[in-house]
Amino acid sequence: MVVLNETKKQRHERFTNQLIYAGLSGMLKASLFALATGYFLSYKFNHGKNTGYFRNTYKLWWFVGCNIVGITWATDIAKINISKQAALEDEIKRNLLFEEELNQLSGK
Repeated sequence: MVVLNETKKQRHERFTNQLIYAGLSGMLKASLFALATGYFLSYKFNHGKNTGYFRNTYKLWWFVGCNIVGITWATDIAKINISKQAALEDEIKRNLLFEEELNQLSGK
């Protein structure tokens, strides 16, 4: 949807909100991944001869690292989509203004 009367500030806020939501969804997905794989690693490496290998500090850093990667990945994808969306909106606005100018010059 193209809004012709949208200010630069409103557009910036709209794109910022999209990035924030992408970051939050990336963090949620990464958290779920970190919890599932962390549980698996903890189970695998804390039985038998590896008892006590996957300690709480490693679990914490695993969780934090996965969240950083998830947020970064999601926001990078969102930035690519936002740049495509902004370019498309600018092209549509330019075409509409060009058509309006042609209609004014032709006297319609």
